Amino acid sequence: MKKLILIFVALLCIFPNIVVAEEGYKITVSDYTRGSSKVAEGDMVTNIDQNKTYRGNVSFIVSFDKACLVATRVGDKYMREYGSEVSDGYLFTIDVQADTEIIIVQKGDVNLDGRIRSNDAAAVTRIVTGIMPSDGLKDLIADVDTNGKIRSNDAARITRVVTGIETLNFDIDEWTEPQY
Repeated sequence: MKKLILIFVALLCIFPNIVVAEEGYKITVSDYTRGSSKVAEGDMVTNIDQNKTYRGNVSFIVSFDKACLVATRVGDKYMREYGSEVSDGYLFTIDVQADTEIIIVQKGDVNLDGRIRSNDAAAVTRIVTGIMPSDGLKDLIADVDTNGKIRSNDAARITRVVTGIETLNFDIDEWTEPQY
């Protein structure tokens, strides 16, 4: 037995990248909705405990009282997540293969202050005209018509939401692949 352990230790010294036991990854949840959403807990749903680590498929339910979106960030890459409608909200399943941030935000809330206001429409206009740089998360939030492109009509829709003329749809399960 001692001989086997010594061989294993020697192998680790020669090949330090050998992974003996894979650990899970940390999941953090960032909710920018100011209380307009909640991550549900239940028997069927994995409770997102930010003190634990996860690997593989993790499922959770998010319920909203406003049109929101759920995105994940791994490194510097943002990706919109799609859910299936269930009785408590929307069921999401993500494949955790690295530290992951789950982001919950209202559609159109480009500045992440928890409210949709005229400055969000102005921010979309600045993104469209190239005055303001965008990032993957802003791209997802600004695309309120969910056509995969950020255009002036997204800013116009946000303006109509601010003035009360229009409301944004809950379209968690329907979206076009982005073409940013």
